[in-house]
Amino acid sequence: MSQQRLPLIITISFIIIVFVVTCGLLGWFTYNTILLKERDGDPKQIALKDTDILLSAVKSHPNGQMPHDSSDLPSYLWVNEDCWEFIQEVMKQNNNNYSLEVVSYDDSRKDPYPVHDLIEIFVQVKFPNNRRAEMLFAQGTLKGCREIK
Repeated sequence: MSQQRLPLIITISFIIIVFVVTCGLLGWFTYNTILLKERDGDPKQIALKDTDILLSAVKSHPNGQMPHDSSDLPSYLWVNEDCWEFIQEVMKQNNNNYSLEVVSYDDSRKDPYPVHDLIEIFVQVKFPNNRRAEMLFAQGTLKGCREIK
């Protein structure tokens, strides 16, 4: 009887594996073709826009902690507490005035022999009192924020 059940177990295992792989591929396809379409465009312009969204959220929340339940600050733009407090402080000092500039842009896809696809952008936030912040974007996501001294 156990020899008769073996092909059934193998068949069921195969069906489960095919199902899991199909779901994984469908999820990857959905993420990369549908969900990322909203982020299409010039990566530099997207990084500038995302930095402006972050600074607008600071302007809307000049005191206290970063809002994690607010619709005006998407989770992919959350920064660490030190960065949030620094931006709050310098925005107050400068009456919410600032300028943005892309100071570095690297797209490894343009290399003759790219090892992997990587787009890295540094956006500098310049305030009238000469204080500056730097935002690092990689693959379309804010990865770092720091004061430039």
